[in-house]
Amino acid sequence: MLWFVGVTCVLCMGRHIAAGQRDGEIISQIKMTNFALAEIKELLKQQIREIVFLKNTVMECEACGMGGIQPISPCEPNPCHPGVTCIESLEGPECGSCPDGMEGNGTRCTDVDECSVMPCHMGVRCINTSPGFRCGSCPAGYTGPQVQGVGLAYATANKQ
Repeated sequence: MLWFVGVTCVLCMGRHIAAGQRDGEIISQIKMTNFALAEIKELLKQQIREIVFLKNTVMECEACGMGGIQPISPCEPNPCHPGVTCIESLEGPECGSCPDGMEGNGTRCTDVDECSVMPCHMGVRCINTSPGFRCGSCPAGYTGPQVQGVGLAYATANKQ
């Protein structure tokens, strides 16, 4: 019986030694993990220092006017009617004239009704387009070109 107890103790000690080795491995892994985390912590501190440095540099450049955000053109986006030129001035953006066949201040342009000056032959239909106009075909017994154009000046000067 003594021998059996001794064998049991030898087996218990073997398990105890194996458990101790596992604990040692776990402790070793924890130490390695802590070391890796300490390295990561130092890298993050360095990155924070670099970001603060860059932020301060950018702020100094903006303060002394040597970079940073460039002024935006008052003509971007173009405040004028499509096709109208925007001109930068000290008072702000200025729009050019409305295109032929339109009237307004350059910011807003509306179609001119060229048919109001009666460019077409009497009895011929005038069709106002945007911009411009066109006349229908000449009536029976008459010949001539089919008049079409843009603007009041053109409609006044070029009658059917």
